Amino acid sequence: MKEILTKAECSAMRGIAIIAIVLHNFCHFNGKIVQENEYQFIDFNNDRLWQVLSNPTELLPVHLLSYFGHYGVPVFLFLSGFGLVRKYEISSSLPKVNEGGFILYHYLKLLRMLIVGFSIFLVVDAVTPGRFAFHWENVLAQLLMYINVLPQPEKIIWPGIYWFFGLMLQLYIVYRVLLYRRSSWLVVGLIVVCWLLQ
Repeated sequence: MKEILTKAECSAMRGIAIIAIVLHNFCHFNGKIVQENEYQFIDFNNDRLWQVLSNPTELLPVHLLSYFGHYGVPVFLFLSGFGLVRKYEISSSLPKVNEGGFILYHYLKLLRMLIVGFSIFLVVDAVTPGRFAFHWENVLAQLLMYINVLPQPEKIIWPGIYWFFGLMLQLYIVYRVLLYRRSSWLVVGLIVVCWLLQ
């Protein structure tokens, strides 16, 4: 049976998604660039995009990357979920692992990616005047990757990109506890419930 997506294709698409996300965030350093409607609808952003498309300048690619680059996040998340299913549900060569072991393994994998950059950030943030008020409980919540479920996470996650680590861990938990080797109807039901709640 031919694979839907090969591992190489998934890796290439994840790389493109990461580049799109990085460029999207990089474009925001210029305040004159069109902002996105990432997870909320702001009519003004659509009007600005329409103005830019109607009167294109040499900055058009930057405007487009800024506005559409965040779509790399759902692409990356889809590919991660697809990889989880392929790895843990279709491959029979992997040993069975309980929920706690699965979550701990993925937490430590994410922590290894987080800790170096976050430690450097904390040192730079501590010696930089006018720094963000980063409290120890926020540092702990970031390291344990539950900071984005606290009240008003947009005001306490710093730097802003670090929300992704908590999201990934939460998706690993949802996958292993609710979705792993469950009926397709349960998955469809959970999708409908989430859709209705939104």
